[in-house]
Amino acid sequence: AVVGTWNLAELNINPPQDINGDGNSTSNILTELPCATGTLEINGDGTWSSTVVNLEITTITGGLFDIRCSNTSNNSSGVWQFQNSQLSLFLNSTLFLYNLNGNRLTNTTNEDLPGFMSEVYEKQ
Repeated sequence: AVVGTWNLAELNINPPQDINGDGNSTSNILTELPCATGTLEINGDGTWSSTVVNLEITTITGGLFDIRCSNTSNNSSGVWQFQNSQLSLFLNSTLFLYNLNGNRLTNTTNEDLPGFMSEVYEKQ
């Protein structure tokens, strides 16, 4: 169920921000920054790899942040396990947990900016 290519569909933040200056604040960075992209590849041999555009997040004041795409990407890889609708991605000694719901994988951390609330991938 999880083997295949997954594209980043949501990268949620708190508090919501108006990153592109259009007057609308949102919690999903991808609606504000089209350059924020990511791909997660889950391979049948038990390995995974991902490429995600790095974001530069700078605190301004009063709960506001400057968020921009950098010119670099973060490439990661490791091994995975899947059990009871939960995908475990292992990157060296770090574990990332994703819940599978339909064609969406969600990792929820519930961190406020400069961290992320959650990231969601959709299967291609």
